[in-house]
Amino acid sequence: ELDLLYKLSAAGRSNSNVCRNLHRLIQREGLSVAVEISFVNTVVRKRRPLVKKVDVCYPVIYPSSWMKFLLQNHSYLILGGLELEKLQEWQAMLTEFWTLHKLYDHDGAHVMSGCDAAPAHLTVETSAGPINIHFAVVGIKGDWVYLRKEWFNMSSDAPWRSGGKGPTPFKR
Repeated sequence: ELDLLYKLSAAGRSNSNVCRNLHRLIQREGLSVAVEISFVNTVVRKRRPLVKKVDVCYPVIYPSSWMKFLLQNHSYLILGGLELEKLQEWQAMLTEFWTLHKLYDHDGAHVMSGCDAAPAHLTVETSAGPINIHFAVVGIKGDWVYLRKEWFNMSSDAPWRSGGKGPTPFKR
C-alpha cells in the first residue's frame, strides 16, 4: 500500500502533466473506481478559425457520487474507520463528535448534529447574511515530513529554522 502511495505522489511531483501521469499510473496498475461521471453543458470560447461560443458537455464527478461510492464500498474511510453495517458504533462516534464540536464552536454546528449527521456542512457569515456550504471530503494530500532528514533535527540551530522559514519543518 505504501508503494502505491509513493507512486501516486510521484504522479503529482511537478505541476505539468499531472493528469497524464495519474492516468498512466491508473492504467498501469489496473486500478479503477466505479464513480458515476456526469456531464454538464457549459459554454466555452473557441478561438479558431473565428472567435465564437460553443456548447460542450463537460465531464464532472459530483461530490455526492464520491460519497455514494465510498459509503457503498469503503465506508470506513468516511465513518472514522467503522463499517456502515455497524450502525450503533458510528452513530455513537458522530454523536460524540458533534457534542465535542459544539463545545468548540457554539454557533456553527446548530443545524447538523446527532447520530445521523456526518460533518459535511459549514456556516459562513457574509455581508448578505449567513450561507451554508455543504461539502464532502474527496481527497487529502499528505505531506510526508517524517521522510525528510531535517524532520529529525529539532535543535534550535536546525537548518529549517533559518532563513525566515517557519518554526516547523513542514513545507509552506
